[in-house]
Amino acid sequence: MLSNDQFTSYAERYIDMVYRVALHYLKSAEYAEDVTQNVFVKLLQYRKPFEYKALIRMVARNQ
Repeated sequence: MLSNDQFTSYAERYIDMVYRVALHYLKSAEYAEDVTQNVFVKLLQYRKPFEYKALIRMVARNQ
């Protein structure tokens, strides 16, 4: 399981990427913010070590 510090580090590293991907598809800043938040809530619940970048993209696309 990832520690809070590890999760925070990943979130800080990828939050902009998730937001940009969501904004590209949704064309709405408000919806993109919601999707970005939902992505990281789901990842926080998962919290197992994995390839974050690939999983984040998958979760973001499925929102």
